[in-house]
Amino acid sequence: MFKAKYEKKELIGQGAFGKAYKAVSKDRKNRGVFIVKEVSGLNKREIESAQNEIKILKEVHHDNVVKIVDDFTEPDKFLIVMEYCAGGDLGTYIKQQKQPLPEDQVMNWFKQIVSGISSVHERKILHRDLKPDNIFLTSWLQLKIGDFGVSKSLSRTFDMASTMCGTPVYMAPEVLRGEPYDQKADMWGIGCVLYELATGK
Repeated sequence: MFKAKYEKKELIGQGAFGKAYKAVSKDRKNRGVFIVKEVSGLNKREIESAQNEIKILKEVHHDNVVKIVDDFTEPDKFLIVMEYCAGGDLGTYIKQQKQPLPEDQVMNWFKQIVSGISSVHERKILHRDLKPDNIFLTSWLQLKIGDFGVSKSLSRTFDMASTMCGTPVYMAPEVLRGEPYDQKADMWGIGCVLYELATGK
């Protein structure tokens, strides 16, 4: 099914949850470039959970959230097709700067991140791994939050998650302590991103 619609090109990233490839659509009317995230090693329950969450994320239409285009389930893996952000990730962009970013640019990007995560929280989804490496840039330097690989959908707005996951340096204290947490943990991550934007470290 996936191979009928898309053609994988080069590998662009690899992590604990799988691999990411650049891909092109085989549809002659819509020959776009996309990113395909290939997640392997999931059991049936985890695949069902991922499918439910992708269904919710597909409904998120926000300028500052990476759009989910398609998804496929294969015997040993789950594939997610997303829009391609030609500017790379924010973490790499920050590292490449020789001087601190202008304050107006920092605040503009901060506003975009908050706006994007707010739209996700409205659908009762936690990102749980907000960091510059998971925020992407378009060719015109607009920010888009992506990589919802460890996100969690909450059944009710005030439900609390309890699984520890994410990147330790960006984790909220309650997550590190193994306590229940909610949307505020994502806000902590955004604060860490803001600090890194402002200081370059």
